[in-house]
Amino acid sequence: MKVAVLLRPNQSITNDRCRAIGEGLASRCKVHYAPRSDWQRETPDLLVQAGFAMTLPLRDQIEARRPFLIMEEPLWRPNPEFSLVSASFGYNGLTGGDWHPKSPEHERPHPLLMPMNPVTPAPGSRVVIFGQKPNDHSLRGSDHVAWIQEQMIKYPRHEFRHHPLMAQERQEPLDDVLDRCWVAVTYSSTVGAEALIAGVRSNPDCVQSTAYNVTDREQWIHDLSWHNFTLDEFASVPVMKYILSGFQEAWELARAGIVEHPRDKIDKAAITQRYYDAFGN
Repeated sequence: MKVAVLLRPNQSITNDRCRAIGEGLASRCKVHYAPRSDWQRETPDLLVQAGFAMTLPLRDQIEARRPFLIMEEPLWRPNPEFSLVSASFGYNGLTGGDWHPKSPEHERPHPLLMPMNPVTPAPGSRVVIFGQKPNDHSLRGSDHVAWIQEQMIKYPRHEFRHHPLMAQERQEPLDDVLDRCWVAVTYSSTVGAEALIAGVRSNPDCVQSTAYNVTDREQWIHDLSWHNFTLDEFASVPVMKYILSGFQEAWELARAGIVEHPRDKIDKAAITQRYYDAFGN
């Protein structure tokens, strides 16, 4: 099996993630690394890319109806260091819209699930609306400014929190916000999953969110633990056997055209300015 692993021009955590899984794949496949910006118009059996931008290689792979594997941020982030040594993966789509092989039954490390908060809000608890970067690929092209404005009308006594990359000043730690949060209002943010782990009620609006319509938290966190590994684990034989156990079905899904397509390009500067005009920073 031929695998092309795409790398960015400059060293980055995204390249670290791609190299880690590339090392694991090399134990069972023919792997080569290719620059994203200098694609040779090949059609590998499997394409590995960090993030869900519509690069030329990814477009070629989708048009050829061949599978691809997307490396992304961890599915939960207890601290900044965890994001540097961990990542999530999925076939044929962005996190939430991707496909994974069936999770094995044996347990993997995952966050401890806290008891769910009561149906009736406790005194002092709040409804918190969590914003995202308005150009985030996980928004799938939806109008995030309009969505936030709709939620602010729906929850007039809300608290609003910027995404950390949209805030000009240092923010209160997320754990402290979740401590007083009764309902976490999100579209597709990772916060939706982190809220459920913390026992905060959360049902994101986006069906592709990893926290959408969760009915069994124990099974949910077990499955997520098999979608999220440390970089060392990606390079290990057991984890690679699990990932490759899904390749054939990922191939069949791609041949049938059942893949998620990246959103269209947007004017990042314009939509960011619109966000700041509406909500400040």
